[in-house]
Amino acid sequence: MLASLSELLHFAKEKKIAIGAFNVYNMEGILAVEKATETCKCPAIIQVQTASLLTTDYFLLEIALEAARKSKQTIAVHLDHCKDKNVIKNAVERGITSVMADGSELKYNENISFVSHISGLYRAASVEIEAELGRISGDEEGEMKNKLTQLMTDPEQVEEYTKKTGAHALAVCIGNVHGKYDREPKLDLERLKRIAERSEIPLVLHGASGLSENLLKSVIQHGVTKINVNTELRETFTNSWMDGLAQKHSLTEVQQATISAMTRVVVSKIRIFQGG
Repeated sequence: MLASLSELLHFAKEKKIAIGAFNVYNMEGILAVEKATETCKCPAIIQVQTASLLTTDYFLLEIALEAARKSKQTIAVHLDHCKDKNVIKNAVERGITSVMADGSELKYNENISFVSHISGLYRAASVEIEAELGRISGDEEGEMKNKLTQLMTDPEQVEEYTKKTGAHALAVCIGNVHGKYDREPKLDLERLKRIAERSEIPLVLHGASGLSENLLKSVIQHGVTKINVNTELRETFTNSWMDGLAQKHSLTEVQQATISAMTRVVVSKIRIFQGG
């Protein structure tokens, strides 16, 4: 069944777990998340991005929403990292109930202005907003960008930022990066602790691909209730698909194998996020 972002994150907070949020680019990804929730008997979040929505003329979003509605488990559908007001508008018109209004590349006050504007526009429609305070470096579509672009979340700004933006969830930067880590990941857990003490809304960790099980469990213990996974799932799709074609399997065989491979990744992450 289709759920809101807040429903799942408040459930996670109560259970002291995190909800896995998985970026999908195609039907195989959507099915992998749906099948994984069935295996684990627990909720998850299907995430779509601006590029994949525009590439598929928003059909990917409509398919994800329908899959969530028909699922026996609870699934939310969320628009990840979006800076484009028109994309957000079109996604809301098609039924999405939560978006990440990404003002992280803007100056602090401009970030607040952008997120609060989006929050205000869709408050009456009960659309929930995830925002980012700080700036996570890296590239969700591949390798890391310049690490110097990273800006750590300032715990002293958290209370003001969350109140002024009206956000429902806060993505933090504590040393996490998008894409692949070029060295052993080191997260500032003390910073995360101070952020959690000042935030009345759920915390989100982006850039979970490549983090150890122990690190993932630590961030959950420090208050993170939503963890995003992209790179590992995307690479699993690509590798499985290419292997199947190289072995001259039929297209349906390649699809089935790819869905199974991606499902295994999602299941493994969900179990870690649940404390298993």
